[in-house]
Amino acid sequence: MIFSSFVSAVPLWGWGLMGALAQSAASTATPDTLTSDTLRFHLDRVIVTATRSPQRLAEAPAATSLMERTELTQPTVNRVVDALEQIPGLTFLDFHGTGDDPQPVIRGFYGGGESEYLLLLLDGVPVTRLHDGRINWDLVPLAAVDRVEVVRGGASPVWGDGALGGVVNLVTRRSGASPSYRRVEAQAGGLGLLAGSAYAAGAVGPRTASAWGGFQRSDGFRDHSQREGGSLGASVDLIPAQAGKSLTLSTLHHWRDTENPGPITQATLDQGASPRATLPVFRFDEVLESRHRLGVDGTFTPGNGGARSVKVSGHLVGELSRLTEVRTLPLSPFFADSQERSASSRRLFGSGKAEVPLEMGGVLGRITVGFDLALGRMENEYRAVLSGGPDTYQSAPVALEAGPLLAQGVGMRGSAALFLLTEVNPRPRLHLHAGLRRDDLRDRYTPQGVATSNPDGEGATALSSRKSAWSPSVGLNLLLAGAGNGIGGSSGETRLFASLGRSFRAATLDQLFDQRATPVPFPPYAITTSNPLLRPQRGIQGEVGLRYGRSWEEAGIATDASVAAFRMELQDQLDFDLAQFKYVNLGRSRQQGLELSGALRHTSGTRIRLGYTLQHAQERGGQNPGTQLKAVPRHTFTAGGSVAFGAASGDSPPEGGSRPMVSVSVTRLGGIWLDDANHLPLESFTRVDAGVSLPLGRFELQLEVRNALNRSYASTGYPDPSGTATVYLHPAAGRTFQLGMATSAPSLPGTR
Repeated sequence: MIFSSFVSAVPLWGWGLMGALAQSAASTATPDTLTSDTLRFHLDRVIVTATRSPQRLAEAPAATSLMERTELTQPTVNRVVDALEQIPGLTFLDFHGTGDDPQPVIRGFYGGGESEYLLLLLDGVPVTRLHDGRINWDLVPLAAVDRVEVVRGGASPVWGDGALGGVVNLVTRRSGASPSYRRVEAQAGGLGLLAGSAYAAGAVGPRTASAWGGFQRSDGFRDHSQREGGSLGASVDLIPAQAGKSLTLSTLHHWRDTENPGPITQATLDQGASPRATLPVFRFDEVLESRHRLGVDGTFTPGNGGARSVKVSGHLVGELSRLTEVRTLPLSPFFADSQERSASSRRLFGSGKAEVPLEMGGVLGRITVGFDLALGRMENEYRAVLSGGPDTYQSAPVALEAGPLLAQGVGMRGSAALFLLTEVNPRPRLHLHAGLRRDDLRDRYTPQGVATSNPDGEGATALSSRKSAWSPSVGLNLLLAGAGNGIGGSSGETRLFASLGRSFRAATLDQLFDQRATPVPFPPYAITTSNPLLRPQRGIQGEVGLRYGRSWEEAGIATDASVAAFRMELQDQLDFDLAQFKYVNLGRSRQQGLELSGALRHTSGTRIRLGYTLQHAQERGGQNPGTQLKAVPRHTFTAGGSVAFGAASGDSPPEGGSRPMVSVSVTRLGGIWLDDANHLPLESFTRVDAGVSLPLGRFELQLEVRNALNRSYASTGYPDPSGTATVYLHPAAGRTFQLGMATSAPSLPGTR
């Protein structure tokens, strides 16, 4: 494993890095806790993801959530996904049993580990993989994240392809928020866990810069589930801070080595086998992945940079990635096929927008017009590893090299989009929104050494696909009660929001052109599951909801709540057809449901949250009309809170550590079916996580326990694709402990 010698070095690197980032004058970072001077209800915060322009959370036209550093530093939150699980409408299923390799479900959409219906952004730039659109949730450690913005529901009018279920935008921490600051964290725990992260920010001459790093190593809960990985990142302001201008250079480097234990059969568990066991056919499955990014982003506001000035912004990001993966397909309980895939890709992302303020006849508004461009190229090959039954895999050597080349090719995906987003306020209490986006995608795949034909009948060896989509939307946000000015004291507001729009998701390069040949017991005895004739999935969605927020400054309390009802009618639903043994557009589905959330915060540090999601994802065509879509939880309940004890110290660090704190998080999932016909229910389960944080001078001691009640459960699985009664499950780990230590320095003296 590549991190064994790196574990002890990273915390020291993160602490010593501030020598290069020291600032000549000491400055004090603002604590990430509510105080009597800063107390405001949560809905007063500003977001950008919903409309690509700064906007109060309360005034967004769609169901939108925001998590800031206050929520991200709770004792039960170690990873980005731990925070996202607290958001209604967003659920994660567990493949590895410890929360690693999480699979998102959002508003009734689930990719099944093959693709995603959720678009992940890093500072507004997509980070989903080129060939399959999947998300690597380990890409950025939590220490590097300043806030998380989530838009639930179809967001193609704003973000285009892939945003059929929603968008998550991770906004990284940059030096502007705390000009001189550093923090180092380290954790150790059960299942061989060893992890650490570091963040530092300060001045480099007249400029400011920040850097961060993180690593994690674990033996995993299951046999053959070791994993290790790490990330390094940095940003520097190329232009010294000044009003109306910014130019920032940023970089990201990530790598991971992950063994995949695969599922285990229900029959094996019923026979008394340990849930830690791994079926022999998965003993070679492993993923080695690396990614490197370099980008620049900036803003420019002519004139005095006032509120009514035009603002121009954009980014240009380049990416190199490499993937080596051994993956086994269990075609039946008696036969499996393992192949090694090697893929390298290069991508370029570009985007620009102009925010133009409007003022006509006393009506204020804003127009945002812009473009998104992306171009990616992938080189791909498959090699044989092993095929056969469990006995063949069991008797195979421990180290098994990949065999002969089976297929190789080059794929490309290019996309271009123009968007126009408008917001007007015809009345002081009314915000109207409208958007229109045009996306054009062109895909091309050239097999090398494999005879094929173009589906368009041109007789060429290259396969191609061209798709386009219009994504319109309209929305409103109406202040029903309150002043709507977001000021503290006894202020509050109740708002109604509603939207109607159209979103789409194009098939991935793998779904269109993947060359992996799957053995089958009928002519031609090896077939590919890809389909170059796939059409994009298109959905018309509508939602309506209420947001409420209020603060009581004298009592030191702030509270907010929201409710949203949604419905999407999806056409050309993409699914895997066992009869044809390939991806096809099967028909229609309907995703509808309800999302409820509420939170209360106190200046003492006490926080309480509740959430409930109803997802009724119903198949409207195909072979099982009227059934609930498989693997989608019908009911999701989340609750939690944290309580701080004692008085805050006068020199408390800017995040956590000032007082003892106890945190509890509860998650319950129910109403999950494992099959399309709804004959195989998955047992409902409840998981309780807890944590304690204790200050020790400038240090903070953290003790956390996952699955505190030691429940046995599985959050997902699937039936045997060959049609036998075998059921595959992904069992979760029992109670696990983790001990951590953190230290922060809000200000440092130094020289420029």
